[in-house]
Amino acid sequence: MFKYFLTFLLITSYTSFAQTESFSEKRVGSTGDFTSQPISPRSQFSHSQTIYYKEDLEFKGEINEIRFRNAFRRSKSENSGNWIVRLGHTDKEEFSTGESFLNAQTLTEVFNAGVSIDGDYTIIRFTTPFVYNGTQNLLLEVQDTHEGFTTSSTIGYRGQENFNNPPLRSKMTFTHNGKTTGVYENSFAHTQFIGNLERCPINFTLKEDIIDENQASFTIENPNEINGFQYKIALEKDDEPTDFETTENDITLSNLIPGKNYILYYKSNCDVVPTAYKKYYFNTKPLALTIPSSIDFETDTNNYYAEESQGAFIKVSDESGLNSSSKGLILNGSTDFSFYNWWDNDNDLWKTNDNFIGRVYFTLDLTQNATQPVFEFSLKQFRFSTFLRLNIDGQLQEFEYKSDDISEETTRKISVDLSDFVGKKVVLVLEHLARNYNHKSYIDDINLRNATCSVPSNINFTTTTNSITVNWNSDSTNWEIAHTKHDEEFNNIGTAIDSKTYTFSNLEKAKPYNIYIRSKCDNSNSPWLKLYKSTDPDVLEVPYENDFRRSDAFTNTDFTINHNRYSKVYQDFYKLLYLDQKWSRNTYGWTGGLDPTEDEAWNANKNFISSVYFLINATNLVDLNATITFKQHRYTNPKTSWFRVKVNGEQIGNSYNPETSRFDPYTDLTLDLSNYVGNIIKLTLEQTGFVGPSRKNSITNGGDFTILRSVNFNSPTLNIDNLNASQNSIYPNPTDNFLYIKTKQPIHKVEIYDINGKLLITNSKEENQINVSKLNNGMYFVKVFTKEKIVFHSKFIKN
Repeated sequence: MFKYFLTFLLITSYTSFAQTESFSEKRVGSTGDFTSQPISPRSQFSHSQTIYYKEDLEFKGEINEIRFRNAFRRSKSENSGNWIVRLGHTDKEEFSTGESFLNAQTLTEVFNAGVSIDGDYTIIRFTTPFVYNGTQNLLLEVQDTHEGFTTSSTIGYRGQENFNNPPLRSKMTFTHNGKTTGVYENSFAHTQFIGNLERCPINFTLKEDIIDENQASFTIENPNEINGFQYKIALEKDDEPTDFETTENDITLSNLIPGKNYILYYKSNCDVVPTAYKKYYFNTKPLALTIPSSIDFETDTNNYYAEESQGAFIKVSDESGLNSSSKGLILNGSTDFSFYNWWDNDNDLWKTNDNFIGRVYFTLDLTQNATQPVFEFSLKQFRFSTFLRLNIDGQLQEFEYKSDDISEETTRKISVDLSDFVGKKVVLVLEHLARNYNHKSYIDDINLRNATCSVPSNINFTTTTNSITVNWNSDSTNWEIAHTKHDEEFNNIGTAIDSKTYTFSNLEKAKPYNIYIRSKCDNSNSPWLKLYKSTDPDVLEVPYENDFRRSDAFTNTDFTINHNRYSKVYQDFYKLLYLDQKWSRNTYGWTGGLDPTEDEAWNANKNFISSVYFLINATNLVDLNATITFKQHRYTNPKTSWFRVKVNGEQIGNSYNPETSRFDPYTDLTLDLSNYVGNIIKLTLEQTGFVGPSRKNSITNGGDFTILRSVNFNSPTLNIDNLNASQNSIYPNPTDNFLYIKTKQPIHKVEIYDINGKLLITNSKEENQINVSKLNNGMYFVKVFTKEKIVFHSKFIKN
């Protein structure tokens, strides 16, 4: 439960332990509408009486000035600038249709002169102050006494207009060309009352302390030592209660119902003038679900609570029962999506349409009896633009469920693997996004249990340019497997197989794919396991250079993009290659916050890693250099943006962080890969970061990412004369003891490497032989050096 702080200010002076405080200005009414009150500049004469309720005013004291908000700053008082203004007390709540103005003799004339205009306001400075008692309603009468009118539509007043709805709190007449008409409205101008005023104190802060299943506690921070407070509590769906309790500072609420939405009403303990209660909305925690537990929505279990928004509605309904159940949970969109500004034109509908998200919260206790826990529910969705996703302890989960994917008659059984949370007590949130009221999801038959059908584990891949082979471990004997391109949606339908290995063939070269696997058992299926793998690119010949600013740099097959759950790789307008991640701000559960360690950045945040890799033909090279030209950006902290290089799966050199937010220069990073030659080399460029761009492919709003401008692979010895094969050789090959070297140039040094590029033996005796008898059987590489350069490089086999 988050902590919210409600601070109420606007105080000008205060007397300790008094019931009231002094202030000088009170504003009443909105500025969103145009009103007829207080006068009509387009009539020759106009006359109005308006009732201001004591509950809106919430003050007493001497009023010596009133201001009305002009419709436009350029408004003028020409032809309607002389007013008579009267004030009085009344117990009247509204006017009856046909009723006359209240007798002016019962009112106090406070102004009879020309008004002033000052920017946004028409100003009436009283010649006679009026003392308002604060216990009755206030009647304001305004009469325009200047015969004249304007045809300008820019002259008038702003205020609160409720059209023909009761109560009729204003009566008004208009006289023009000798004819008088009248109107009764629930309308009044935006009005400022200025003077020596008193009100009940409002300068205090409510702080939430603890909220659990059955109780809640709050502290009222009271810097001005207000003489106590009143409070009362009600369920959000119920009316405001009349009875209240009093306290000095602390509020403790007990015997609350778990998983319910409440309103805490509170104000200073002051009855001098009417004062509305402030409202604080909160939810009690639901009762925790343990293994095994179920919710069928037939009765109120108090094991969840629903959080609606302006454009999202949630309720238990007979309409939404699934699988022969009579009731279920229904989640709807707005009745008026245009009013709440649904945005279709953004890359992330969840981010731009927060007003349409409804949430259902569950507490899952996985500290006992949890071995292979799963959270299951039945789901049926209707109409397009209906989405459902899960959030567990602040981490968005892998799958998003969309109505677009399925028939409206389809009920799906959703199973979510909770193995990563065993031993914890977590909050699981179902988040629902829908465009309007007819776009909805039905949820029923919720179960928390241990899976009898285990998720496949120990996944391994083998890739080629057109295939991906997967193998795994599992106790099951049947599985489903599927694949999509990385940017395509998954329809939850796989191929049934009975082998723990499967090859996807005829794939596109250098393409990222999503792989889906789940076990199939007699009575259930395991949750889908989503994995990320790419087909290989072309093997590159040295020398090679790729400038990512080329028009075809992103579409050729010279390199492959590797994705993870939250990664993003794209080209921008300038054709630079970006290694990035989805917009986060910790939406996806980044570990380490703004200051992660290097180990946390790479190992605890693997879901955020985006990368590209190259395959380099180094089988016949004796040396190899790689140059990567890159720059980095960061959103807040250098430690939230990381870049590194890996060779054959192992990091080479340092990890890099940016120094500035987005003004670091490009860096030419040159790496010596000579120890890895003799085979195909896999070179991977990796980025991990906390915050992605707030808009699609946007760098202007900042983020944690790496920009790649070019890569270059070259071999220095390709630029010098190398001795031909007839002048250089090794024998015997294979060998079991000594390896002999034939070359015309004097030998300075001989080195032996394994197939991973690890140096094993160095012989600097300027001999033409080297003892390899202690090596294990297998393939090795020999490098022969003169004093100036490497002159020979070859493979050999040790028997």
